[in-house]
Amino acid sequence: MKLFIAEKPSQAKAVAVALGVGMTGNVGYYQNNLYTITWCFGHMYERRKIVETWTINNTLKISNPTNSFIEEYEPKNDVKQQLKIIKTLLKSEIEEIVCCTDPDAEGESIFREVIEANGTKCNNISRMWIKDLTANGVNTAFNSRKNINEYEGLRQRAYLRSYFDYSYGLSLTQLTTLIANDNKVYNVGRVQTPTLKMIYDRYMENKNHVTNKKQTVDVEIPILNSKIELNKEFNDYFDNTSATTYIDTLNKSNFIVECTEEKMRKIKPNKFHSLSTLQKFAAKKLNIQPKETLSYLQSLYESKLVSYPRTDCNQITKNTADTLSQMFGLVVQHGVGQVSAHEGLIPTSKYAGDQLTGTPKKLYDEIYYTSLANCYEAIFVKDKEIIVKDNANKLIWSKKFTQNLMNPGAFKKELDYFKDFKISSEINKEQMEKIDTLTINDLVFIKRDYETKPKPLLTSSTLISKMENIHLEFEDQELKTMSKETKGIGTEATRGDIIDNLFKRKFIVNKGKSIVPTEAGVELIEKLINLSNPLLNLEYSANLEKGLKLVEENKSGIEFMKTVNNELEKIVEGNRHLVIVADEERFAECPICTNDLMIKKGKFGIYYNCSCGLNIPGNVNITKEDIDLLANDSETSVKTLKSKTGKDYSCSFKLNKEKKELERVFAEKTLNTKVVNEICKCRCAGKIVERDGQYGKYYQCDKSGFINTCSVRIPGYYNLTNKEIQDLVFNQKKLKVEQVSKKTKKKYFINIWMTDDNDDINKEFVN
Repeated sequence: MKLFIAEKPSQAKAVAVALGVGMTGNVGYYQNNLYTITWCFGHMYERRKIVETWTINNTLKISNPTNSFIEEYEPKNDVKQQLKIIKTLLKSEIEEIVCCTDPDAEGESIFREVIEANGTKCNNISRMWIKDLTANGVNTAFNSRKNINEYEGLRQRAYLRSYFDYSYGLSLTQLTTLIANDNKVYNVGRVQTPTLKMIYDRYMENKNHVTNKKQTVDVEIPILNSKIELNKEFNDYFDNTSATTYIDTLNKSNFIVECTEEKMRKIKPNKFHSLSTLQKFAAKKLNIQPKETLSYLQSLYESKLVSYPRTDCNQITKNTADTLSQMFGLVVQHGVGQVSAHEGLIPTSKYAGDQLTGTPKKLYDEIYYTSLANCYEAIFVKDKEIIVKDNANKLIWSKKFTQNLMNPGAFKKELDYFKDFKISSEINKEQMEKIDTLTINDLVFIKRDYETKPKPLLTSSTLISKMENIHLEFEDQELKTMSKETKGIGTEATRGDIIDNLFKRKFIVNKGKSIVPTEAGVELIEKLINLSNPLLNLEYSANLEKGLKLVEENKSGIEFMKTVNNELEKIVEGNRHLVIVADEERFAECPICTNDLMIKKGKFGIYYNCSCGLNIPGNVNITKEDIDLLANDSETSVKTLKSKTGKDYSCSFKLNKEKKELERVFAEKTLNTKVVNEICKCRCAGKIVERDGQYGKYYQCDKSGFINTCSVRIPGYYNLTNKEIQDLVFNQKKLKVEQVSKKTKKKYFINIWMTDDNDDINKEFVN
C-alpha cells in the first residue's frame, strides 16, 4: 500500500481522480487496494507560545533552532481530527509514503511537519513535483517522483525562512514596542519592514520635493512630424532664461546631423507569465491587489485550468511546449528554455474562458492569450537613430525611429495577442527614407518650459517590481549579481501577503492607485531609524536572502541561523538600555555578592545596581551570560559601543571586585586590513584569510559567507599551519599546540578547539 499525503482536500481529490481511487466510507481519505490518499488543511501545526508578558527579562532573548524542528510546534486545535486519521494511516502497513503537496518550500514544510510530528516506520518516502492538477500532470509527477532526500535543501530553507521571520519579527517587535512604551505594538518583520521603508522613502521624497521651473531646447523635425528632446544628462545646461537666449543666438552652422545605419530587429511576444508579472498586470490593468490575484490563480489551479501559480519563471521546457502546441494546434516558437523549479504560467486545457466571469476570466484570458502569442512569429522592425550635436557647447539630441515591416492586421483578431503592440516613435517607409537626406535646415529649435517632478508614488505594481529587482538599488557589483540571482526580497508566493499585511496593520493605505504610508507607518519607520535597525538597509536584507539560498544549496542551515541569532543578540543588547522598565526589576544574580542585581530607571535610561554597591551602566549592553562570565573572573563577550563623538569601538569588560566596577579591555587594533593570504573555507561558507595586525599576523573570516557577521578570529601566536586552521575552524577538531610563557620563557602545551555554537576559541592546559 502506498500512502499519499496532499496539502489540501481539493489536491487530494485531483490525485485520487488521476490514479482512479474512490472515496471510502471514512471521511478523511480516498482508498483502493493499491493507494491511500489523505490530506492536510495547509499547515497543521503552529509555533508554541513562549511567554505571555513582554518584559526586558523574559522576552528579549533569541534561542537557537533545534535539530528536531517539530519541538517548537504544536497541533492547531481545528485540525486534530484529521491529524488522528493521518497518524493512524502512518502507523499502518505501508510500503511507501508519497508527498504530493504543492511543489514549493511551503508544501515541503507542511509534509515534513506531519511526518516528523507523528513518526513512521516506513523508510521509503518520495515526492511528486506536480506542475498542474490535470490527470496527465499528476500521473507524470507520480511516474517521475524522487526520493525525499533530494529535497532536503528545500526543507531546510523552508524551515529556516519561517524561523528567521519569527526570530526577527518577535525580537524586534518586542524591542521596539518596549522602547516606545506608549501602549502600541510596533510590528517589525524581516521582509515587511524593508518593504515599508521603500514606500516611506518614495513618499517622503515625493512629499519633500521642491518644484523648480526650468527651460530646455527641443529639436523639431517637421518632415517627420516629430520632436527630439535634449538628452537628459544635459538638462541642467540651461537656467530659467538661457534657453531663449540660446535660440536667439544659435548659429546652425555649428551643428552636425548624423544618422546611424539601419538595423533590423525582431520583437517577440510577451514571455509566459510568472506570478509577479501577472500580479503587476492585475494591479495595473484590473486594479486588484497582489494577494487577491494569487487567490484567484490558486482557484484556477485547483480547477485544473492553469498550471501551478507560485512560479518565478517565465519560460517552459521543450516537453511542456510540445504539449501546449498539441493543445493549440500551433507550434510554440518562443519562451522555451531553462526553467527553475517551476515553469511559466500556462493554460492546461483548451480554451475554458467561457466557464468564467469577472476577474477570474480576465486573469485566465491573460494567461491563455500570452501563451498563445508565443506560437506566432516575431514582428520585424527596422531602426534608425538621428543624432544632433552642438559643436560649440557639446549638447546632444538623439532619438531612435522605427519602421514596422509587418502588417499587424495579418493576425486573426481573436488570436492576435499583439493587439496592444505599439512601437515607440513609429514612422512609415517614406519617412524612413527621408532620414538619410536630413540637413540642419530641416530642423527647428524651440524653447520648452517645464517643471521638475518627483518620482511617482509607488503602486502595487511598481512595489512588486522593486521587491523583485532590489539589485537595481546597489552599486556593489557582487551584491547586485547575488541579489539578482536570489530575485529580490520575499518570494513570488509571499510578496502579496507582505503587502496585504501592511494594509491590514494600517501601516499603508491606497491613495488612488498609489500606496502611501499612514501616520502609524511613518512613526514605525522613524522609530526604527532612531534604533539603527538593520532591516531598513536593503543590502542587509539582500545578504539574508543570499544566506537562505546557500542553505538550500548546502542542505544545512543550523550554523547559518546561529550566526543570524548572534546578529539579533547584538541588536537587542545594543538597545536594551533604551527599554523603559518598571520602577525596578530583577535582572540576575550579582557576580560579587550573589544578591539580586536589579534593573533601575535613571536620568539617562536604565542601569544595573546591587545593594553591595555594584553599578553597571545600561549602555554597556550587559547580558545575563556576561554576568555569569564576570562571576567566574572571565571577560565578557566583545561589545561594539559608541564613543562620545559617536564613533564605534569594540571592547570587552572584566570585573574589578574591589572597586565594584567594570573595566574595559580593548581589542587589538588592526593596522593593515589588506588580505595577505587565503587559508581555507570558514564554517559560515566564507573564507579564513591571513591579515597583518599591530602585533603580527592573525587569521579572520572575511565575512563573505551566509551573512557578514561571522566573528571567527585566530591569533597568530598559536603558530598553526593552514591545515590546522582548517581542522580547528571547519572540521572542529581539538588541537594540541605548544606555547611559551611570556614571564618564565618556559614551554607548555594547551588544547584549543571551537564549538558549533560559538566563534570563540576554547582552551585547556595539558599536564
